[in-house]
Amino acid sequence: MATWKYVGTVTIPEAPIASAIKDEWETTLKAETSRIYTALTTKIPDEANFKDKLATPSNSAYDAFLQSVGGKWNITLIKFKQKWKLQKAYNKWNTRITAVFGGGSPTFPDTVTAKKDNLDELRYVLGAVGHRSLGTWEPASMAVLLARGDTRCETYFDTNDSWTGNLEACFDAQKGALVTPSLIAELVYATVWANYLDEGGETDENISAFLTTENAVINSLVDVALNAAHTPDKFNITLAWTGTPPKVVITAEDTE
Repeated sequence: MATWKYVGTVTIPEAPIASAIKDEWETTLKAETSRIYTALTTKIPDEANFKDKLATPSNSAYDAFLQSVGGKWNITLIKFKQKWKLQKAYNKWNTRITAVFGGGSPTFPDTVTAKKDNLDELRYVLGAVGHRSLGTWEPASMAVLLARGDTRCETYFDTNDSWTGNLEACFDAQKGALVTPSLIAELVYATVWANYLDEGGETDENISAFLTTENAVINSLVDVALNAAHTPDKFNITLAWTGTPPKVVITAEDTE
């Protein structure tokens, strides 16, 4: 049996992110304007559907949320206001989505352009996964693709990556393909929030505790994807907080 270990440090790129990414986002989203409007008005063509598909589910969820707010709040009155406002909201909602997405001069494309520079916040995600069209693969993607036996990863190794051993797939081909999106998404979530917590002044101890909780979630997904030759205690993907930049390290290790 082959054994191997990958260690990748997550480095958050400086703002602004590559203009090619922003331009692609802008062009793609603008092109969706009419489709968004059609989808909205097809699903909710009239006031009855608005109440059935938006107002009623929203009220139910809001009721459940309010059960834990405590006695200092007038829950009955709050729920009444919520239901009253939504029951009367269809005309306002319909006018607004028509102005934004429909008609001859929808405002959505201009809004997309105006918000384009906000996409710099995507750098936290790019530091975790990279951007293939720009030729970068980063640790969250690498760890999962290596687990699937993807030999292309080595081509994209850089100073953020270290590798030892002989690559062997640890994931079942079918189950690995199915789990990959969820696994990468959870790795990104954990990495991004670890950095947010750090920037918000949270202690290293608490950030490490957060990542420990995330590691349990991540490896519950890993266990689902493993092939017959690997057992849960022999292959893991883990995140660690170093406390010094770059602060998140992702390790994928096969010891089978």
